[in-house]
Parts: sequence; C-alpha cells; structure tokens
Amino acid sequence: MKVSKYLFTPVLAVALLAGCTSKDSPHYKSVSLIFHQDQGDQDDIFTYIIGKTTYMEVKEFQDDIQINRRRGYDVGWEEYDLSTIKADYTINALYTLHNYVITYIYESRVIGTATYTINSTEVEEPPLPTTAGYVYHYEDYEFIGRAEDFTVRATRELATSYATFVDIDGNQIGEPVPFNIETTSIVEPEVPFIDGFDGVWEPYEFDHGDITVHPIYTTHYYYANFYTSSGELVESVPFTKDSTFIDEPAVPISEDYRDGVWQAYTLAREDIDIYPVYSNYHVFTAYFKQTKTDRNPVKVNYTYETRNQKLLDNEYGYTIYWKLDNVEYPSNEIYELPMHDVTFIKSRSVGHPHTITLNPNGGTLPGGDVINVTYGSAYSIPDPQYYSQYNGFLGWYTDENRTIETSGTWSIDEDIELSAKYGLSFEGDAVPEFITPLQNIKSLAISSEAATFGSKSLKITTTVPEGASAADYGVVFTKAYLDDTFSNPDIVAINFDAKGCYHTSNFRARIGGANTTYEQNNDAYGLESTWKKFSFKREYYEAYVNGDAMIYGRYSDNDYLYIDNVVPVTEDLTSLGFENGYLNTSTRQYMSAGHSNSQPAPEQIFKILPDSACTISNISFDYGDKTEGNRSFKFDKTNGYVALYLSAAIKTALGTNGSVKFDFKTTVAINSNPSVKNATDGMNQPLGGAGYQLVKNTWITIELSASSLTSDGRFLIIQGSTAGTMHFDNIRILPAN
Repeated sequence: MKVSKYLFTPVLAVALLAGCTSKDSPHYKSVSLIFHQDQGDQDDIFTYIIGKTTYMEVKEFQDDIQINRRRGYDVGWEEYDLSTIKADYTINALYTLHNYVITYIYESRVIGTATYTINSTEVEEPPLPTTAGYVYHYEDYEFIGRAEDFTVRATRELATSYATFVDIDGNQIGEPVPFNIETTSIVEPEVPFIDGFDGVWEPYEFDHGDITVHPIYTTHYYYANFYTSSGELVESVPFTKDSTFIDEPAVPISEDYRDGVWQAYTLAREDIDIYPVYSNYHVFTAYFKQTKTDRNPVKVNYTYETRNQKLLDNEYGYTIYWKLDNVEYPSNEIYELPMHDVTFIKSRSVGHPHTITLNPNGGTLPGGDVINVTYGSAYSIPDPQYYSQYNGFLGWYTDENRTIETSGTWSIDEDIELSAKYGLSFEGDAVPEFITPLQNIKSLAISSEAATFGSKSLKITTTVPEGASAADYGVVFTKAYLDDTFSNPDIVAINFDAKGCYHTSNFRARIGGANTTYEQNNDAYGLESTWKKFSFKREYYEAYVNGDAMIYGRYSDNDYLYIDNVVPVTEDLTSLGFENGYLNTSTRQYMSAGHSNSQPAPEQIFKILPDSACTISNISFDYGDKTEGNRSFKFDKTNGYVALYLSAAIKTALGTNGSVKFDFKTTVAINSNPSVKNATDGMNQPLGGAGYQLVKNTWITIELSASSLTSDGRFLIIQGSTAGTMHFDNIRILPAN
C-alpha cells in the first residue's frame, strides 16, 4: 500500500476536530483518494487537501503506483474530477482488451492487416491476390490466445486442373489426369479400339481449367507392299478390313530372272509384304578369246548369283588383261559381269611382282636386303661377302632348304625369304690348305662320295704301323682357320658331317693332345656307316687356343672316313635352335641341319602329333619372333590337343639325370597339361594341374627332367579350346654333370 506524504499535523487535526481555525488561516479539508486494484488490500491512498493539493501532485502519486497487469489487456485508472471530490473517493483501476495487429504479406508487398484480442475467435483476413492458373493461400497460423503483433505470409502454387478422357459414348476412360498451366504433356489412356478404325484423341490445350477430351476415329488402311526380289518397293496398295481383293502392280521384269508371279498372300487385318517368285536363274556365258579370230574360246557360265568373280586367269605367274569395249580388266580383280553374254579379248600378260628378302647370315651384301623381281623376267641375286677367307658361299636357301639359283628367269609365284649358307663341301680337286693330315694317314683325297650339298667329300684312309692292331688317325683344322672363324662372336661351333666304313665309338675331337669328347664315348655316339652330324665347339677352341684341333678314330688297316660340309654355325647341336635344318611337313618332323626331304637325315630332333580333334597347319619358320638366333619354329593349332616328342637319340643323350630346356610362346592363353607333372617353367611353377595357364604373347622357358619324358619321347601336351599360333625356339640339351 502506498500512503500520501501529505499528512495532517496534530495541531491541525485538533483544530479541525474543534471546528475552528486560526483567524488568520483559511479553512482546509482533507479527504482520502483511494486507488483501488480489485484486491482491497492493495489499495493505495492519497491524502488530498482540498484547496491546497494540486492536480500535478495527485498525478505524480498516481503514476508512481504499480498497477497489476493482465495478459492481453491495457491497464489505467478511471477518470475523475478533483474539483468535484469533497469526501473520500475511490478511483478504480481500469482494464480494457488490447488490440493486436496481424500484417499479411505476399513476397515483399503488404496486402492488408487485421486486429484481434485475446478473446477473439476469428479475424477478417484481407483478400488474396488472383492470377490465372495459380492458387494463393496464407501460411498456417494461430491467433486464439496469442497476445502479440505478428506477420503472416502468403504463398502461391500452380492450380491443378484435370483432363477427363471419354469414349465415343461419353463414358469416362480411367481416372482424370491432372495438369497445370506449365504441363507440356500427359500420359494419355489408350484410345478405345473400334474394329476397322484408327482412333486418336482430339486436340486439346493445357489451359487453366478442367477439360474433357473426346476420341476421333478414321478408317484404318492396311497395306500390301509389293517388292522386287532385291528388296526395292514397287508399290504399296491400301486395303481395309472388308477388302476381298486389290489391284496388283505388274511383276517386275528383270534381266537376271525369268518371268515371275507374285507369291500367294491373304488379305488379313495386317500389313503384308509380297515378293515375286521366279523360275531358275538364267545362265549367261562369258567367252575368253586369245585373239579376235579365236574359234575355240574358253567359256565360263555365270548367273546373277555368280556374276561377281575374277576373270579367267589361266597363266601361272601372270596377270592377264582382258579387253571389253576398249577397256582393260585384270584377271586378278573381282569384276561384276553384265547380265548378258559377253566376249573378252586377251590384251596382254604381265608377270606378277614379288620380293626376295635376303638374310646374309653374318655376311655383308653389296646392296640392300630386298630384291624386286617379276615372274617370267630375268633376275640376279648377288653373292654375299663372308667374314672368312677360308669358307665358301654355298648358295641362297629357302626355309625348306631348297637352293635358289643366283640368276636366270624368275619362276616362283610368291614372295620368298632366302638365307645365305657358307661352308666347305670339297667341290675342288685339291684338299684345302687349312686341313692338314696327321699321323697314320695313308691317303687324304677328294672323293665323289658326298653328303648333303655339293657332289664331293674328303676321304681319309688309314694305315696301321707294323705290329699294331689299330691306328689313330685324323685331320687338323689349322689354328689360322680356327682364329678367323671364331673371331665372329656369333659363331658357336663348326659343324661337319662324317661317316665311316662301319660303326665305331672311337671317334672324338681332340685339341693339343687332350681328348675332348663330343658326346658320350659309347656305341650310340660314334661313327656310323651313314652320314651323321658332328660339332667342333667354341669351348674346345677357347680351352686350347694354341693347340691343334683334330678329329680322329681308331681303325684297322685301310679303313676309311669321310668328312663333308664344314659349316660355321651360330648354334651347336646341344642348343637346337632353328637356324638350320628342314621341316618335313608331311610327317611334322624337324630335320637336322643341312638335310633335304629326299635324303635321310642322320637325326630328327622332334615331331608334333595332333589328336583327332586338332589340326596342325602353317608349319614354318618365323624370322621375326625368336629368342635366340635368327628364326623360331611355329605352327597353328585348332581346338584339341597336340603332343610334342623329342627324338629317341636326344632322350638317350639326356641319360637318366639330364634335362631339356626350350622356349615357348602362344598367341592365346591356354591350359597346359603335360604328360608329366614335374615339368617346370622358368619360375619353377609346375606345369599341369587345375588352373595353370600359359600366358599369351609371352616367351617362357620350360625345363623338363629326363625322367619326365615318356618312353617314346613325349615331353609336352598343349591343350586348349581356342585356336592359336605356337612358337618353339632354342631347345637346350643338358646332360647330367
């Protein structure tokens, strides 16, 4: 409670009670102004002295009173007039509902306001904007019981309209499809089917407002499409579901067919394609005359199906030019013969161009390594200059070991590759000076007994000293010859052919008095009565540079030995690459170096045998893909298995503890299933077993122990379901140490 500061003094109070005042003072009366706030115990009292207290003093007291607040109400004091107050007077606190303001905004624009109190149950919202195709609405808000000014935002969204599709009788088809003014297309229901008619929905636009869409029907036409036999459209004839016949176009008349009719057809409720049916092809004839007056020309019949063909080519190695209407046509090109009889007159013959690729095999050529030749024309192949003055150039040879003349008229209708071959075949009458007879030689002469190339050989006859039962004898390669030959770092051996008058194991290579045996000194590796190839290796030369190199044997008196074909080589017989030799494609066997198919080889290195599901083809030597030397051996295989066999002689040379290595590559990844499981590749990975594959286009080195080979020499089986090309190179024979 608040009490006025203007209180009566005791004297004044007594005077007032006595009803008298000082004669010099006016008479003042005091009353209580009671400021009431509902609860009586909270009344605030102001003592008002009538005639003395000013209004401002009362107002100051009133403003200083803290009136109890009520939520949602404005509070103040009821009005009063001091001039009328003569006694105690109660002034009540006055409560009135407060008007709150709601402001409505669309985007940044105020579109109106509304007021409410805490007792309001509704407000009057300002009207929303209107735009065609859109719907506006205020955001959700609550004002009941709320006591504050606030803002409500308006938003808009596309108005949804509906397209109702109806059938021809006005019945609704499916559910109405919603759209708005931004819609460009809707999923239409299928137009109801009416037999014999095509139906489409009438045009309509996506405007603001619901629409009803009706179907439009037109007669449906089917088409009978008539084609030529080559597929060109002749005519499309329309018909309806009620048609029973149509007017057919004429059947096309063509030079390549006889008369025809349209194939049978039925007019059904669908488009149909109709083609002509002709009788047998008409046969035309091309006449090929050697001259205009040729009365017996070659006749070639053809039809429309066989008109694309090469013109007659009946001269091996030549291209014939045939003239027709003053235009020349070569025989080796495809020509489309006209659909009528035609006569060609021979104009000229031109030999086929070919190339000869030369491999000098360590020598040098006076010109390039490619020579262009023409079939039927003269040609010349130069002799290479070889590195050794003691070795003669033996000739140019094909992969099949076939010699090619160095000049003449070219008569091979293909490109070929030639390799130079060098050596000594004792064609002269004199024994070469670098071959020197040693002890116990009765005679040393050139003989007509020949081996592979040439027609003569060196014959050595022995004599037995008195009292001796056998004789050592031999011939020497001079040190000058050895020095010159092995100065070429690519030369690994000097190969030569030899045979005796009977079998003996006592045939060796010796250097400077120390025996160095070429192969094991047993019955399997001595001389035979047939030619056999031997090798004087670089290791012999390097071991005794200053000694003499001798080949020798031990024979009875007047026994003899033949030597022929002394050839420096880039591989020796224990590293069987494919630098020399001949492949007998009829038996799929690789022959030793220097032997033709017509002459029995002293040894066959290996053979390949496919099973019944596999075909081996294109067996040849490859000069472009090898690991050592200048060529590898390759063949193509189809689906199936192919087994590879080493010769029995090689298997014997390996003994029981030796091994053989070879390089292998395939153009396709294939499973490998060797005949034995202990074969390993260069990383000691076992060949065979589930999942192992030979990686394509990668040379790998495979090593097989001698015990891995089967009794007949089989060392590897290559399987696979994919055809591919296989390469082999550099077979190394490794006897046990």
